[in-house]
Amino acid sequence: MLTRTRVLLAAVLCTGFWTGPAAAGTWDHVHLTVSDTADAAKWYAKNFGGEVTKSGPFDAVLFGSNLVKFRRGGDDVSGSRGSAVDHIAFSVKDVNAKAAALRRNGVKVGGPKRRIPGVVFAVDPWGTRIELLEDGDLLGFHHVHLKSKRPRGTVEWYAKAFGGEPAKFKKASGITVIRYGDMYLFISRAVQAVGSAKNRSVDHVGWRVKDFASTVKRLKGLGTRFLVEPTLSGDHMIAFVEGPDGVKIEVVESKGGAKTSALQRESDGWVDIMPPADLDGWSRVPVPPTGKLGRAQWHVDTDRRVLVCDGDGGHDMLLWKKVLGDAVFHFEFRYTKKDGLKGYNSGAYVRNSPDGSIWHQAQFGDAKDGFLFGVTPRSTGKPKFFSLRKEVTDGRVKPAGEWNTMELTARGKTLTLWVNGAVTCQFDECGLPEGQVGLESEGFRVEFRNLRVKEL
Repeated sequence: MLTRTRVLLAAVLCTGFWTGPAAAGTWDHVHLTVSDTADAAKWYAKNFGGEVTKSGPFDAVLFGSNLVKFRRGGDDVSGSRGSAVDHIAFSVKDVNAKAAALRRNGVKVGGPKRRIPGVVFAVDPWGTRIELLEDGDLLGFHHVHLKSKRPRGTVEWYAKAFGGEPAKFKKASGITVIRYGDMYLFISRAVQAVGSAKNRSVDHVGWRVKDFASTVKRLKGLGTRFLVEPTLSGDHMIAFVEGPDGVKIEVVESKGGAKTSALQRESDGWVDIMPPADLDGWSRVPVPPTGKLGRAQWHVDTDRRVLVCDGDGGHDMLLWKKVLGDAVFHFEFRYTKKDGLKGYNSGAYVRNSPDGSIWHQAQFGDAKDGFLFGVTPRSTGKPKFFSLRKEVTDGRVKPAGEWNTMELTARGKTLTLWVNGAVTCQFDECGLPEGQVGLESEGFRVEFRNLRVKEL
């Protein structure tokens, strides 16, 4: 049995880089690449007793509070051995009995390690190495083991980035250990050069943090390379960074963390696109594109810095001139309340073609939730109409006369709509990689303010 003794690491404390609770993150998941995600989830649950579940769109297995996710990869994916994320580990009551059971199930299992008594290694069908050990204090998913050419610097980086609790194991000489809740991160010196996680069976690891903005700021302060800049995913923010030795790391905001807008969470990098009095830089496009424009119905109240749509000049869209790829469009709006009037209707656009024939719209009415719909290109055939109206049931738009805050985020093929404190829907099949943002007039007086854009 591997006996665990938790001690302070004197070398770590003396250098003064252990950040402690202020920077602490919670271990969230390890993400494996496999040929069949559903089969992989069943395989891990069968052999190690986890619970098959879903994590967003991903098949996954939950081991206590530790999540193992699966993504589908191609034939060019190699196993974990030789990469910076060398293997994962499970603690069992009896290593020999578990090894025998795995062999009966057709799993490739090696013999006992002379240098590490009581430890056996197996390999899953997709190439990830799995260590079997005995730790009575922590059964189940136990640790992720990193190999590094500079282990001291690597430990320092993880401590500064995600905090954690220093620990040490007897009979594991030369290995530094950090505890994150109900799992450990093992870090040892690599004898040979290690490869990055690219095209490896262990794609990435992930931490969950409460203060996402502060974590991002801290990581950038460490000079960390961001593989994917912070972006909205469902009801929370995520980002991907590159850790020491090329380890790919996902930083996940605690669910429900996106109750504030992206503008509130991170004020840097935004461009104010409120039109000038003459609407220079903006253009009206009829809806449909083959139609004709009515009277001029858009104007700016410069004293209040409010863009006003009178709603009496026909159906049109007002588009900003710049073509954007990945970006966030932030705006606030309110309908002018009129007694007895019903059916208030307007919208906002992202990734639109200049002529309005391709459009992706956030539709919002009076005291009704916003939803995404539109016409998006397809790789073959004519453009496709889509609507997420039936998926949205939570009425987040406020009644006429009250201000609302919305954000449309476009990243890759994914469009996300955030309304007054929560994400209402997400469309994952946007076929236009770049386009214009804009606003809609459809017969009702609407005021818009605080129009801002942030390119991602």
